[in-house]
Amino acid sequence: MEIYNDKLCLTADEIWSVLGSNFNTLLSRGRVKNLLGRACYNRPALYDVDEFPNNKKNRYRDELYNAYPELTDWKKLQEEREYKNAILRNIVPDPGAEKFFAEYKKPSGQPLTDVERIQYANSAKILNAIRRVWERMYSRHSAAGTVSKMRLGEFFQKMSGIMPEVVKEYKPSFNCFSWRRLQQLYADYGNNNYGALLSGSIGNQNKTKKQRKLIVQIVLSIYCSKDKPFVSDITTYYNEFVLGTREIYNENSGEVYNRADFIHNGEPITISDGLVWNIINDPLNRKVVDRLRNDFHYNQNRHNADVQRESPYFSLSKVSFDDRDLVRKAVITRRNKVTGREERYEATVHAYYAFDVASGVCVGSAYSLKKDVKLVEDCMRNMWANLRSLNLCQPYEFEVENHLIKGTELENRFRNSCMELTFCAPMNSRQKRSEHDIKDKKWYGFQSEVKRGMAHGRHYAKHEAYLHSREKVFDEMNDTYKNSLPAMEFDRVVAEDRAQMAAWHNEPHPRLKDKKTGEKRYPGMTRMAVLMMKQNKQCAPLNWRILCKDWGISRSTSVERGRSVTIDYREW
Repeated sequence: MEIYNDKLCLTADEIWSVLGSNFNTLLSRGRVKNLLGRACYNRPALYDVDEFPNNKKNRYRDELYNAYPELTDWKKLQEEREYKNAILRNIVPDPGAEKFFAEYKKPSGQPLTDVERIQYANSAKILNAIRRVWERMYSRHSAAGTVSKMRLGEFFQKMSGIMPEVVKEYKPSFNCFSWRRLQQLYADYGNNNYGALLSGSIGNQNKTKKQRKLIVQIVLSIYCSKDKPFVSDITTYYNEFVLGTREIYNENSGEVYNRADFIHNGEPITISDGLVWNIINDPLNRKVVDRLRNDFHYNQNRHNADVQRESPYFSLSKVSFDDRDLVRKAVITRRNKVTGREERYEATVHAYYAFDVASGVCVGSAYSLKKDVKLVEDCMRNMWANLRSLNLCQPYEFEVENHLIKGTELENRFRNSCMELTFCAPMNSRQKRSEHDIKDKKWYGFQSEVKRGMAHGRHYAKHEAYLHSREKVFDEMNDTYKNSLPAMEFDRVVAEDRAQMAAWHNEPHPRLKDKKTGEKRYPGMTRMAVLMMKQNKQCAPLNWRILCKDWGISRSTSVERGRSVTIDYREW
C-alpha cells in the first residue's frame, strides 16, 4: 500500500491476494493501468484503487476496501480535505454583509463593535461558501442523473467535521460543530438572510430595561468625581439626570449623555442605592475607583496582595537605597539679605542610606539639607569608599526608588555599577527592604536610636508605645510645635547618627532561621561580621577605574608639558 501522486495505490501482489485471476482479466482488457508507466527493477507496479470497476455484477472496488480497512480511513481523510479546500476556496468577501453589519444599530442606538462586525461578516462568508459547494455538487449530480442519491444530512455531517479547521482561519460568531445545529443555522440564514446571524442577546428585553453598560459608566464617573460623593448622592444625581433636572457630560469627549437612552416603554430607568452599591463594590470596579478617588498608597494597602519574600543569605547580594528625615533637627545660621544680620533657625536633616539586605549593615550614607541628586551621589561615593576600605566586592543588585533615579542620568550610572537594577514604587514599604532596615535602626536593639535618645515615636502612631504627643506653641502663626529633641549643629547631628550606626552594626544579627524554635540564622555573628564573612561569591571585585569614571568628582585641568597635571593643588 502506497500513496503515489496523491492517490492511494496497491501493489499487484496485494490485489492478486484479493481478486485472484480477475485481476489478470482486468489487465488484459486495459481496465486498470500501472501508474508508474513501465516496469522497473525492484519497483512493484502500483494501481489506483478507485480505477477498479464497481458495477452491479463485479464489485471489485468494494472487495478491496473490505480487505484493507486502511483504504477506508484514507478515503475519509481525503474527502474531508477536499471539502475543506472547497470551502476555503469559496470563502470570498461579501460586501452586502459588511454594509449590513456596519449600519446595524442595537436597540440602545449603539453600533456593533469592530470584533462583532468582523465575526458576523465571517459567519456570512462561511455560510455563503457552504451554499456554493452544495449548489455545485447538486449540479454535478443532476448532470449525472444521481440527484436521488444526495443526502442533505450527510453533507452537513461532513461540513461539521471540517468546521473546527475552518474556524481557526476565519473567526465566526457561531460555534456550530453539531451538524444539526449547522443545518438549522443554514436554513435560517437562507430564509432571513443576515438578520439570522445576529445573537439573541441583542435586543434582549432585560438588557434594554437595565442599560447596564451605560448605567455602570455613569455611576462610576459620578463616584470618582473630586467631591467624593456617597452612595445616596450618586443615586440622587443619576435620578435627577434621567428625570431631566441635571445634565451629565463625558469628561473625555465633552459629549452630553442622551437621556433618551435611559427610557424604557416611556418610563425613565431609575436606580436604587442597592444597585449603586453593587456596581461600585464589584471586584472589577472596586480597585479602579479606589485608585481614582485616593492615592497610590491607599490603593497599595487595600488591594495589592501581600508578598512573602525571603532575604538573601549572602551579603552584597542586594543593596537597597532609601531616604529619610532624621528626627533631630540641625541649627543653621544664615544672613538675612534685608537686615544683614545673622539668623539661626532649625532645619530638617535629610539622609540617604544604602543597606546591605542580608547583613543589615548600612554600607553607605550621606546627609544634606536638600533632598536632591547630589545627596544620592554622595551616598554612592561613601558606599564605594567603605567597600574599598573593607576589601569587599561589588554588590550584585541595587534596589532603588523611582522619584530620584528613574528617568535621570543617574539611572545609567546605576546600571553600570551592578548586575541588576530594581525600581520600587514610592511609599511602598512592603517592597523596599531599606524601609525595614531603617525601622530596625530606629526601634530595635540596645543601640537603636530610641534607646540612645535620638528619636521618638510619631504623633499619629496607632500603638500607644509608639505614640508621641507634640506640644503646640500658640503664637501668631498657630502652626508651631516644640521639638522634644534639642537641635544641634549639622556636623554634630551627622556625627551622632554615624556613631549610633557603628554601634548598631556590632550588635548580634537578629534574624531567625526558624521562628518556632528561635534558632538564629547567623549564630554568634554581628551584622558587620555577616557582611565581612558571608560575601556572595558571584560578586565581582571592585573596578575602581570604572567606578571613578561614573561616580568620581571631576575637575577641569590641563597637562603641563605632557608630563603632569595639577588637581586640588596637588601634582600628579
